[in-house]
Amino acid sequence: MSNPARRLILIASSTLLLAASVILIGFVWHRLSLRRTLPFPLTSEPVVARRIYSAGGYDIEPPASAPRLDGYPVIGDPVIVPPDAAAEVRQILSSPSTFDFRDSSCFEPGMAISFGEDEDRVDVIICLLCDRMVFYRGNSQVGRTISGEGHNRLMSIYQRLFPYPSPQL
Repeated sequence: MSNPARRLILIASSTLLLAASVILIGFVWHRLSLRRTLPFPLTSEPVVARRIYSAGGYDIEPPASAPRLDGYPVIGDPVIVPPDAAAEVRQILSSPSTFDFRDSSCFEPGMAISFGEDEDRVDVIICLLCDRMVFYRGNSQVGRTISGEGHNRLMSIYQRLFPYPSPQL
């Protein structure tokens, strides 16, 4: 092979390698930026927690009279989240270490936390069985997968807000 042909092959392969690297870096950066940003601001008050009816994988229907939050049946009375716990929930939901990129399956949520009222309200529906949460605001929804650390921290919040019974894991 002649020297100019080798040179052309070397330039072409270097260009392809550079392009692949840029694409990979862009993909990784995009995934990391998803971990760092919340889909909606969680600054509104009041902060209210609700237990969501979960069949825990069983084919059991909730009572027809159960009120609903973003389509999920609510059980019991809403709990006004104390300011210290509300600050902790905001910190947990804002922390990149709370989220992961694993796939999850069941989505049998057991807890919802709402920030604000009316059109500014953001609902966070949380399943600690499959470690997934969905943020709702108006007609928009964004799902996230919860990391092991996020699971432990959210379980602690759940147990403080709803002392008995805790979800079976």
